[in-house]
Amino acid sequence: MNGIRHFALTFAMTVLLLRTCGSNTSAIVTTQYIPPAPVYADSTMWIMVDDDAEGNGADVFYVVSTWEKDWKTADSVVCHYADVWNPTHRERMAIEINRVASYMAPGNRFYAPFYRHTTIEALLNVGDIHSCEPWLYSECLQKNIAVRVSSWQESHRKGK
Repeated sequence: MNGIRHFALTFAMTVLLLRTCGSNTSAIVTTQYIPPAPVYADSTMWIMVDDDAEGNGADVFYVVSTWEKDWKTADSVVCHYADVWNPTHRERMAIEINRVASYMAPGNRFYAPFYRHTTIEALLNVGDIHSCEPWLYSECLQKNIAVRVSSWQESHRKGK
């Protein structure tokens, strides 16, 4: 009898978990804020260093690490993404980017976009309802990456 109860309880919990991360995602999505997309034609969205005086250096494309913390909008909605339009978020990303540029840019062309990376807390929320959010927004993240790379290729790789 205990085996049947254990199986039934395990099965019920699995179904509940799958429903939470699957078909019932609208409740999760509507409770958070995703900042506006970057406009990569705007030079504010980049840290670029051209230190290739001789023209034989490499194009270095650097993507900043995920480390911005969760934050709340003015109306107290949690956001699990860095906001590239928020100067404070860009300043914090710039700390890492500039340190990397200090050793990667000399003799090269260094490009690093600011982007809406997932916050570190979104990745650490294992065990609660938010643990499935990175999967829910993977399409958004893939589009962000594709737009960054395409924008860079169109504006900086002409004739190469």
